[in-house]
Amino acid sequence: MTAEIENTEKYLKCLEDIGKLLYKTSVIFQGIEKDFVKKQNISTSQATLLIMLLNRFTDDMNMTEVISEMNLEKSTVTRLIDSLVEKNYICKRKNSEDKREINVQLTYAGKHYAQILKGSRMDYYRNILKRLPKGKVREVMNSFELLVDVFKEENI
Repeated sequence: MTAEIENTEKYLKCLEDIGKLLYKTSVIFQGIEKDFVKKQNISTSQATLLIMLLNRFTDDMNMTEVISEMNLEKSTVTRLIDSLVEKNYICKRKNSEDKREINVQLTYAGKHYAQILKGSRMDYYRNILKRLPKGKVREVMNSFELLVDVFKEENI
C-alpha cells in the first residue's frame, strides 16, 4: 500500500471518528439540557432565550436576531416568545424606528429567573469540568472554539 493511500485511509478514519464523537457529544448535551430544564420547569428553548437575552449588552433584541441566533423558524420563535410573555419573563414591543419589527426584552422577573438559570447551568458545568486533568481546561476550550468557529462558517 502506498503512503498516500495509507494517509488517505487514516484521514477518512479520523473523519469518521470525529463524526462519531460529535454525535455522542450532541446526544450528551441534549440529555444534560433536558435534565437541567426539567428541574427548572421550562423548555430548553425557553431557557436558552432567557439566558441569551441576559447575556446581551443591550436591553432588547429584535425577532430577526432571535431567529438568527437560535437558528429556529419564525413561527417557532413566535410561539416561544409568546409562552415567555405569558409567564411574565419577557415583554414585546414594536421597534420605535421600524414599526414592523418586534423587540423582546426581559422583565424584572425574567431577568431574575434567567440569572438563576445561568447560575445553575454554570454550577453544573463547573462540577463536570473540574474532572478534567489539571492544565487541560484551556486545551479543551481552544479545541471547542475552533470547532464552533468552523461550524459557524459552514452555516453562513
